[in-house]
Amino acid sequence: MEFLLETPTVGYTPAEIAEETGVPRGSVGPTLNRLEAAGLVRHKESYWAAPEDDRIAAATASFLGIETAAATYGDDWYAQNDGWADELPDLSDEE
Repeated sequence: MEFLLETPTVGYTPAEIAEETGVPRGSVGPTLNRLEAAGLVRHKESYWAAPEDDRIAAATASFLGIETAAATYGDDWYAQNDGWADELPDLSDEE
């Protein structure tokens, strides 16, 4: 999805998608079929593209943005060591 959303007006063959994304060729076709069934991609003949519905593209882009933020800042030392967890009650001994 991320690759298709980078150029939503361009269609790609499954082979091109596999080459550009590093996803194994045998996985691209079935994945595209599942995404199409969910209404998340469109295709004509052998070309696949991002959806024409801007709401789907926007929702997918938002999800990818959240993934990027989590990957970028998920191991943030300050977030892991800000002390808030020390204030939680210890429930390990309760039944």
